[in-house]
Amino acid sequence: MSAQKVIDTTPKRRQTVKHSMLELNKTRWTPLDDVMLVQGIQQTSSIMSVFLGTKFSCKFTLKEVEERWDVLLYNSAISTTVMEDVTFLCCDERSFSEKSVLWSLEEEDILSQVTSQSEPHVQEFEVILGNNFGSFHPTRTANALLYHWSLLKKYNLLCDQTPSHIHSTPTQFSQALLGLKDRDLTQEQGHREMACLYEKRLQDKKQKVEVITLEKQLAEWKVLLEESLSQEFPSDTLASLRGKNTRFEMTSSRATIGRNTDEDSVDMDLSREGPALKVSRKQASIQFDSDKDKFYITNTG
Repeated sequence: MSAQKVIDTTPKRRQTVKHSMLELNKTRWTPLDDVMLVQGIQQTSSIMSVFLGTKFSCKFTLKEVEERWDVLLYNSAISTTVMEDVTFLCCDERSFSEKSVLWSLEEEDILSQVTSQSEPHVQEFEVILGNNFGSFHPTRTANALLYHWSLLKKYNLLCDQTPSHIHSTPTQFSQALLGLKDRDLTQEQGHREMACLYEKRLQDKKQKVEVITLEKQLAEWKVLLEESLSQEFPSDTLASLRGKNTRFEMTSSRATIGRNTDEDSVDMDLSREGPALKVSRKQASIQFDSDKDKFYITNTG
């Protein structure tokens, strides 16, 4: 009996393990993200550098990058599945991953030896690439080296330059306060004022649209009122009910609105206005109170 139980539960256990692996693999990480993560680690040997310098498909946190690298490194089942998915990357995705490979410290050290005073050409970087072929990533080209060297020069990172972003850290609050400029202090206030001004303009525009809409509706009601006043009604007419295709002059104190059938009829048939399947046979009634000189409409549908 015990052996039979072991045989019965083994497939279930395998199913559970397989299901947990699939659930673990259902993340926001795409195959392209995994390729860029692996390439970045190989280039820089620093998860922090990869986190700061790689443009993934989602805005991952540092913890998520570290956890994903641990999964690819130590979970053979998921890493095998990921490698299979990587083989199906299209040419555009592969080209993007190759262009996005981070620069290693060794590569930048070699490029920084070209001084800022010189004006190197592509041919010179072709020579550098040939002499240091093993130090550069296989996808590097002479044009890529020239472009990255210009970035190093722009940020004063060449061997004959002094980085301009290095400043002494103030040890007292008074020193930090003296280092602030007026525009730094008022920058946040300026942003708030611009946001308030933008919101005010939106409200003004919304109110103007509402006024224009009301003016158009007022003009339409004015035309209807003039048409109704220009028409002559019999002396016993209490009210005139009009639609697009129907018109009923109310001469008694009570009138019904709805839909005519073989059994029932109403004073104003709404089926003449168009499809009226949702209109009740007796949808509403209008009652005139002569004592109060008021009309009352009641929904009877």
